[in-house]
Amino acid sequence: MMKKTIFLVIAMVLAVNAGCLFTPRDAEEPGEDTDPWTVPLVPKDVFVNLSSGFHAIANSNFERSLSDEFEFIARPIDWPDFVAWDKADEMAFLDRLKGDYTGERTIQFGDQFGIFTDRMEGVTEAWYEGEYLITLDPGDGSDPDIFAGIARFYLEKGSVGWVMTRWDDLDVSSDEYATATFLRKTFQ
Repeated sequence: MMKKTIFLVIAMVLAVNAGCLFTPRDAEEPGEDTDPWTVPLVPKDVFVNLSSGFHAIANSNFERSLSDEFEFIARPIDWPDFVAWDKADEMAFLDRLKGDYTGERTIQFGDQFGIFTDRMEGVTEAWYEGEYLITLDPGDGSDPDIFAGIARFYLEKGSVGWVMTRWDDLDVSSDEYATATFLRKTFQ
């Protein structure tokens, strides 16, 4: 009886190892609107992910780049009765914005080379101060809307990398464009 049991166990092990009931499927080809994620090993990687999340149809990179405690601080002259703006407000704003601006959307942090006018980079905290530029194409053939200003962006290192904790909208970068505060107030 013992020999039969051992024989059956060996036969079953050989049968299982001989073939698999399931065959692996081929990987799916990436779509046109991929949302590539850069592991935020350094603070500036957050800006790469925010930019790709802003551009893409999906919000995943943008949302993953904001801490749960994220807050936007409005420029007082643009929004005198501003109260508070947290991560949930930011994501609702982004959904509404992407619904209205179906063409290309870009956000640039720093100047055209990604350089900020001032910064502090620590081991677990960092901030960058400088220009930003938001370009929104309505997708209907009309000219894009442009928003620009100067802000200070606060970041911190968490267990899965760097995230943005705060965006302080400080000033205009030119009299030609409204600020991110004005844009958010419009979509509140």
